[in-house]
Amino acid sequence: MFLLLTSAYLASCTYQAPKVDPAFNGGAGGEGGGTGGATVSSSQASSGSAGSLSVGSSSSSSSSSSSGSSSSSGGGSSCGNGVVDFDENCDDANTRNGDGCDEFCIVENHDTCESNTLPLGLTPVVIQGTTLGATNDILAVGKVDYCFDFVGQSMGLDVVYPVRAGVQGFLQATLTPQFAHHLVTIRKACPGDILDDIGCDYDPDVGYSDVATAYVFANDVVYVIVDSYTQSPSAGDFELTLSLGP
Repeated sequence: MFLLLTSAYLASCTYQAPKVDPAFNGGAGGEGGGTGGATVSSSQASSGSAGSLSVGSSSSSSSSSSSGSSSSSGGGSSCGNGVVDFDENCDDANTRNGDGCDEFCIVENHDTCESNTLPLGLTPVVIQGTTLGATNDILAVGKVDYCFDFVGQSMGLDVVYPVRAGVQGFLQATLTPQFAHHLVTIRKACPGDILDDIGCDYDPDVGYSDVATAYVFANDVVYVIVDSYTQSPSAGDFELTLSLGP
């Protein structure tokens, strides 16, 4: 009797293998065809980003992750490429200070004698600038020598470009403005006055260029000033070319 009860008890404890649905293979495969559950790296699991992974493909998830990081690291602006990117005020295709757009592609304020200094070597520098929005605070301080023709008070809006000569020679400042009664002056001091003028040129008409020339020594800092000399101040855009040679 005891043996019969023991046999019956052991039979009831025999392991029964669980039933398996043939459609299930390694977890929810989703639309990926059920070829294995989502493969998640430890870092992705800790960050909770497994939901964006491709099901059953660790290589695709890692490649998409790496491509994302490379695009984000290379997605910033490139100052000096000539294209004004979303986080730039300007881009004049160089990272030189003193030409109106600085090394960080931020517009410089040349309405003051303390503007960034432009280092000038034997390669000419072309500046696209404007006197619009400037003040009449540089040449208005003292009398202005209009290129030895007559002396008068400057009434126009002015901007200044401090220039440091890289070599000894003649500095030439060629102003091509889009406004009348224009004037370009080279001075030894800023704001200075008539005694500091070492070169200047002017013209009353639009479409004509002013060419001022002065002899400078290496490492000299001089001030190239773009201005207007009329009672009714005229202002506008201009192109200023600075060159240095023997």
